[in-house]
Amino acid sequence: MSQFNSQEQHDETKENMDQLIEEGTTEFQEYISKLKADANQSNSKSLCCFCWCRLTNYQKQRHTPIHEKGIRSLAEYSDVDCSKALAKEFAHVQVIDGKILYPKIKEGPTFSAKT
Repeated sequence: MSQFNSQEQHDETKENMDQLIEEGTTEFQEYISKLKADANQSNSKSLCCFCWCRLTNYQKQRHTPIHEKGIRSLAEYSDVDCSKALAKEFAHVQVIDGKILYPKIKEGPTFSAKT
């Protein structure tokens, strides 16, 4: 493997690590608190557990035919235990150096087809 490819993979891994939150940390608790606060808003978003992204109502309508079984309400994923269970169920949890890491939920789907 060339040094370029290795550096490219390192940069990608570092970028991905920025999107992960370690379980039990203050950052993790603050992140869940923000999700709970968002749940109280009238324009709350749904979660696609397959894409691990938040969806507006419009995005949800267009996205549901693709991942209908993975769509959850904000109330379901803003609870810390439910959020962790969903991340595990849909294989989004990573264990690196003995640390349990959960990905941050993206704002909107990352692909354009039918979203």
